[in-house]
Amino acid sequence: MDKDNPLTEKLIKYAKDLLKEFPSPSDGAFHLEVFHTKDDEIFFCEIASRIAGEPFPASWEIAFQINPMHEFINVQCGLPLNENLINFSGIPRKIAGSVAFPSKSGHLRDIKEKCPFEWVHIYKTFLKPGSTITKTKGLSDVMCECVIIADNQNDFINKMNIMAEWVENSVNWDHSYFKKL
Repeated sequence: MDKDNPLTEKLIKYAKDLLKEFPSPSDGAFHLEVFHTKDDEIFFCEIASRIAGEPFPASWEIAFQINPMHEFINVQCGLPLNENLINFSGIPRKIAGSVAFPSKSGHLRDIKEKCPFEWVHIYKTFLKPGSTITKTKGLSDVMCECVIIADNQNDFINKMNIMAEWVENSVNWDHSYFKKL
């Protein structure tokens, strides 16, 4: 999010207040997930005493020039920390974020292995042509994901929409596959 987004400070305060309520190591990392409603309410989802999994560390490295995995190990071992972490301002150098695209039920005819956009830092596919999905299980059923780099929040939203349209147009599902069996 942009530094002037009013939600930025609200989320930081929410995280700090929440951390005060939980026993925590003096040096460590955490991963917090919340829901933000249209009514500007924040609802707790989960918190863990660990770094978030991929592709989130890549987003942090782009946005803040901090490798959270590396710094988490350094802090545990008492090794020197990155200057960007020591002087952390919370203001991103670039906006970076991940987008996951859910699988669909059907027979996958085609999925592009490479993404054509230079502003996509990481693009991964989790299915191969010929895969058959009988029933999606929820948010964890992802066919592909990417990390987008943008100059600001509006640029990110625009690029996310372009990426979603590209995925929709470049992935070919046969939804009538099960009717043929």
